[in-house]
Amino acid sequence: MPFRPAKPVNEIGSDIFKYIPPVGIFQARGSRFASLGGQFVFIFGRKRKGFINKGKRNFFIIVSRIMNSKGFLKIALVIAVVAFIVIGSYFVLVKKSPKTETQTQIPDSIIEKSNQIIMSQIGSDFFEKYISLNKSSSKHYQADEYCIRNPNSCSKYLQKPYYLMIYTLKIPEKPYVDGLIEFAIDDNGNLITERGTSGIPNCVKEPLECDFPIDEAKAIAIAQDAGLEKGIKDWKTSFHWYAGDLKTYIWTVSNTLSESKQGVGSYQASGKAVIIDANSGKVIKISRWQAME
Repeated sequence: MPFRPAKPVNEIGSDIFKYIPPVGIFQARGSRFASLGGQFVFIFGRKRKGFINKGKRNFFIIVSRIMNSKGFLKIALVIAVVAFIVIGSYFVLVKKSPKTETQTQIPDSIIEKSNQIIMSQIGSDFFEKYISLNKSSSKHYQADEYCIRNPNSCSKYLQKPYYLMIYTLKIPEKPYVDGLIEFAIDDNGNLITERGTSGIPNCVKEPLECDFPIDEAKAIAIAQDAGLEKGIKDWKTSFHWYAGDLKTYIWTVSNTLSESKQGVGSYQASGKAVIIDANSGKVIKISRWQAME
């Protein structure tokens, strides 16, 4: 005669387990948590299914006893309260904190006006060939709430919405030319001169400013002629925009004259750098640099 449990197994939505002998029922009475644990063991604790061995059976007995203790309920209550406070504080802070960045999709009308600002400096032909908008980096920002409350502590343009426009300058036939153009415009598409522009040479007025005949090898040769010492490490070169008073693209060729590492977080190095105009090849200046970490 097949084994029949003393009570119907109503928790199982199928008759498949009704007449399969269980390994054992490990249920502490007097607790709903323990009952749930016991049902779990009852459902999976079958010889034919093979899900529970002796070690797992002891594990469920221990879990059932812990869940049935008063100490467990106190700990669970404390955890629930702490979780409620943490989650509630998070949502309050997120809701109250100002979000200045509001939009990544720039309207076509704004892009067109932004393009015109660049083309007025470098010409439409050069723009179409070598300039492209970086859509993932260009963003719209709302007025900064802190700057609105403290107008004397911020630039005026931060007190109103504005667009930060980012473009790249790349010339395939001159792969070393890899520049970044950056400026800000207001919601009407007007250039915010207060913030300034970066990476836009005035090629309309000075056509040679977009020629870039000095490549890396020539820049290194110019630095050698300027007396740059060999140093203790290989020279480093960089093609980038020189913001200063010149507003042009340059080469920086730098050496390393000293370097010391005295444990973690105590790195020091120094050297010289030759700044070279990337169009004329003229040495703008030779300066010293120092790094500390």
